[in-house]
Amino acid sequence: IERLGAGAMGTVYLARHEALQRQVAMKFLQEELAGNREIAARFAREAMAAARLQHRNVITVYDSGTDDEGRCFLAMEYVDGELLRGVMERGGALPRERALALAGQVAAALDHAHALGIVHRDVKPENVLVVDVEGVETVKVIDFGIAKVFQPDGPSAPGLTRSGIVLGTPEYMAPEQAAGGEVGPCTDIYALAVMTYEMLVGSRPFDSDDVMALLMAHLNAPPPTLSARRPDLAFGPEVEAVMARALAKSPADRPQRASDFVDQLTAAFEAPPAERTPTEPAPPDEPAVVEAVPAAAVPVVEAVPAVEPATVGGPSRRVRLGVGAAVVALTLGLLALSGRRRPDEATPPPTVVAAGRPSAAQRGAEA
Repeated sequence: IERLGAGAMGTVYLARHEALQRQVAMKFLQEELAGNREIAARFAREAMAAARLQHRNVITVYDSGTDDEGRCFLAMEYVDGELLRGVMERGGALPRERALALAGQVAAALDHAHALGIVHRDVKPENVLVVDVEGVETVKVIDFGIAKVFQPDGPSAPGLTRSGIVLGTPEYMAPEQAAGGEVGPCTDIYALAVMTYEMLVGSRPFDSDDVMALLMAHLNAPPPTLSARRPDLAFGPEVEAVMARALAKSPADRPQRASDFVDQLTAAFEAPPAERTPTEPAPPDEPAVVEAVPAAAVPVVEAVPAVEPATVGGPSRRVRLGVGAAVVALTLGLLALSGRRRPDEATPPPTVVAAGRPSAAQRGAEA
């Protein structure tokens, strides 16, 4: 009927399945790839893997095979929805309730696949459809084209991927996947965590135009906290801890079920904020309380240069000028008070300790 879209392996058309008497999405393997036995076998594996999945959050496969022209095809459930990528690009960071609801449905789909011995290996917003089902925002996970079949309680079955070959999308690759190592359910959980991170703050933990730099970041770099990316959204330490576990470098350190990750994240968001202890310093946005002291009781005024965390090379010129003006004003005030005393009273002069002169290194930095 019409062309819906295309990917690296195939093109998808809207069609009508006469036997089923319904509209379906027909995915055809790209013609230039039909002669590649490995790719054709991978396409067939997608059909077999997806046909085993019967879950409301996974696209249903009705049929597969080869048409009269020798083209490999999949006949899949057709849903009129939008890719999660489009939802995120249009709205930026999603409200946490919506992000958690979407992540929870993706997690349910992944847990179902993992229970049947299937690892998706390419979880990303481009492979998640968001559809409206009777007024409820519903997720459909698609494209099991590079899925890996394994035994849930034993070693992986022989696969089509040669050792050391990296398959997937670099922005969402788990460290073991980026290294070309053995993948499993925790590989998908890492990708789900990256996608959830992106839904919550509007950007991924690692990003680069250099693919190798991106893979090395997944392998070695600690992911930045959610608060580091969006300090305005006030993510608590419980939330940061859950996200850090899901993005752990070792699969053994991550949650072992996708739903566990989303459940833990939801509970962390719902946890009451921790109360600050009396010894805890006030945050920077809370002004310190300064008690007024009578001027006559101030024998010494000590000006201390302000500390500017983002400034390199010592206090700024504006800070030193402000401190100097304060010292002069306070000194004149003390002298004025002393002038009001009776002549026969001895008035010891106030002692003023001015801020030290900037060092040579500071002056050099300002220059």
